[in-house]
Amino acid sequence: MSEIYWFQHDLRLQDNPGLLAHAQADTLLLVYVWPETRPWCNLTGMGAQRRRFLWESLVALRNDLRELGQDLMVLSGVAQVHLPALADRIGATRVGTSLSPGYYERQAREQVERALSVPLDLHLGNTLFKSSQLPFRSRQMPEQFTPFKQAMEGIAPLVPVTAPTELPPPPAGIQYPELDSVNIKPSLAFPVRGGVAAGQQRIQRWIFEEESILQYKQTRNGLDGLDGSSSLSPWLALGALSAREV
Repeated sequence: MSEIYWFQHDLRLQDNPGLLAHAQADTLLLVYVWPETRPWCNLTGMGAQRRRFLWESLVALRNDLRELGQDLMVLSGVAQVHLPALADRIGATRVGTSLSPGYYERQAREQVERALSVPLDLHLGNTLFKSSQLPFRSRQMPEQFTPFKQAMEGIAPLVPVTAPTELPPPPAGIQYPELDSVNIKPSLAFPVRGGVAAGQQRIQRWIFEEESILQYKQTRNGLDGLDGSSSLSPWLALGALSAREV
């Protein structure tokens, strides 16, 4: 039984329910499709710093996977072309991915599902709660954060799941293209590195070492780079950190 797991905004091993759901396959192909530029709303493409951060996050994930005897296939193009072709090639019985919010993410997911000849399983995404835990219907979602926070107080967030200690091997005969190098230095205004380890180091420093969280209400609107807030957004956006973990 061969399966494919499609990484999107969950570039981590820890607290990744989707990846764990495919850990019992006989062979497992792990794939990431580099985001395509959308020229009708972005004339310049992905910025240099975002490209560097994403590349570093993928390298870190690939290295973590290799320690478990796995690897990461990073492809350019569109998922609805690559994933069906790979599924047919290895005889996959199912493809899985985490649920990512957003119009374009949903559009890509639906296109992949239509193109596949096997099921596309959707797994819990990078959220603190399941929709079933909400004390209101989705149409009654508060429009501001404070009413939402007040409504959710007293409801326990989901508990993070542990990282896998072993994974199925890749299918035989699969060739993994090398990740092209990105020779871009971090910006002096925001000198952060991609990957799980860098994100966890930021949590440790900001919360426990500097205890900056205690002054967050006074500094959150300062826009002072690493001094004003946790600055965890880049890691959360790519899923190198999960909201439940933080």
